[in-house]
Amino acid sequence: FNSYQQTVVSGETPAIEAVQAKAESLGVRAVRLSVDRANHSRMVADCEQPMLEALKQCAWRYARVPVLSSRSRAVYPLKTLSATGAPMSKEDMAYSCQLLAGLIPSPVDFISQVNAAYETGVRRFVEVGPKSILARLVDQILQGKPFQTEALTGTMADFEQRVSTLGNRLNVVLAIKRLPLPAMPGKSIQHRPAPSIVQSRATPRDMVRAAVAGVSGYDFDQI
Repeated sequence: FNSYQQTVVSGETPAIEAVQAKAESLGVRAVRLSVDRANHSRMVADCEQPMLEALKQCAWRYARVPVLSSRSRAVYPLKTLSATGAPMSKEDMAYSCQLLAGLIPSPVDFISQVNAAYETGVRRFVEVGPKSILARLVDQILQGKPFQTEALTGTMADFEQRVSTLGNRLNVVLAIKRLPLPAMPGKSIQHRPAPSIVQSRATPRDMVRAAVAGVSGYDFDQI
């Protein structure tokens, strides 16, 4: 569950082909990912137990900040600030190992992750990576709310420059982002400014559309 506009289906090849054919028949865009295994499905469930055993050999310590699981809205165990960095109890370590190893055969619920972070007060999201895929997904999930996304992408020189100015950019006033309304399947929406409405000739419907377009960020033809 990547966002409200995008999800990934994982499983056996015939089932995936059937889903793709059904989506395309409905005018829904479906793309086969170039991967060699059905990650995050029961097809890789046999890997969960070996990963669990390996995780039990690790030294687990309490984090400085809350860490959300990408499996659900669950949070890895936290303690008071004075216990930050201290070794986890056996119970918390066992829970953390189960939570992390359980990601292998389970779907990634990025929507719940982002919403849970937002509900706890997070308003600024920074992506560190070669692309800006996660930042765009956050834009889709939180659109209509005040928040900010920053993707530290590009060449090494670009990356260093963006990191050096990141603090300044994270001090800007939060904006409310709005995504374009979806088009009908198989069609696209051409973005045009709202037309000038002559009050004496405009229908009440067009007057409302023009007023909404002027303050919402959506195009007149999308309303």
